[in-house]
Amino acid sequence: ALSLDALRHSLWSNLVFLADGLIISLAIQAMHRNRQRFVLSLELLEQTNVDLQSGKSNVQRIIDNLFSYVALLDQHGVVVEMNKAPLERSGLRREDVIGQHFKDGPWWAYNEAVQRQRVEAINDAAAGRTQRYDGEVKMGDDLIVIDFQISPVYDESHTLVGLLSNAVEITHRKEKERELSEVTERLLLATRAGGVGVWDWDLTSNVLSWDEQMYALYGISARQFTGAYAAWRAGVHPEDLTRGDQEIQLALSGEKEFDTEFRICRPDGTIRNIRALANVKRDEAGRPLRMIGTTRPRGEPTAIPMSM
Repeated sequence: ALSLDALRHSLWSNLVFLADGLIISLAIQAMHRNRQRFVLSLELLEQTNVDLQSGKSNVQRIIDNLFSYVALLDQHGVVVEMNKAPLERSGLRREDVIGQHFKDGPWWAYNEAVQRQRVEAINDAAAGRTQRYDGEVKMGDDLIVIDFQISPVYDESHTLVGLLSNAVEITHRKEKERELSEVTERLLLATRAGGVGVWDWDLTSNVLSWDEQMYALYGISARQFTGAYAAWRAGVHPEDLTRGDQEIQLALSGEKEFDTEFRICRPDGTIRNIRALANVKRDEAGRPLRMIGTTRPRGEPTAIPMSM
């Protein structure tokens, strides 16, 4: 027969066995849950890495398709990244410029003054001051003009993390500006030689602008001219004033080109015959915006009759 102590010992052994089994079972379940969480974390990390790489690739594709020249530098001016445009334009590879100081790039290293200007711009940007200016640089074998800007890049805590350089070629624009300047200068010489004055009347603001030859024709100075339609009327001969107003209104309404002659009374006591031509500039709805015209003298000045 089993003694009470033996029974007690048997029950205790079974309880211990059951407890050990339960603990082991719980431990196995916990390990399994932790393994699942670990696998899930790894999957999330891998997906995050894939997303980051995809996002980086998308950003790279975007900047590579920009027509402007873009470079990302570190705080000291060393090139970290660059898009394709300046590389292809210069016949370079990424490995030729990544890790190199921006000032040593072939675009400005050909000229000490240009290179020194870039160094100053880099230092200013690193100090928090954006710099922008036009300048001549070398792209391959060509010298071109660019609109250049370099600015600081900050993180969320406003700590400087790098510099961003951006440039657009404006060689063609500069050539057109130079051509326009030359044409304007030739036109100015021609109008002066022919005694032709040029004027521009902004109908929206009622501002009338004259060139120097217009002041000479009317015998007044720029300080005596108020720059409004009423200022022009003040110089027109009283007998020609009504007709002059009518012809302007007909031109503004589109009924007739502005091509007229009238007389002006000058402060020196002389009358001058004037020929005026103008074009009316309109908006898309046909509303007149401005009149741009020329005025030239006809004949020699005559004295104003005493009766006036």
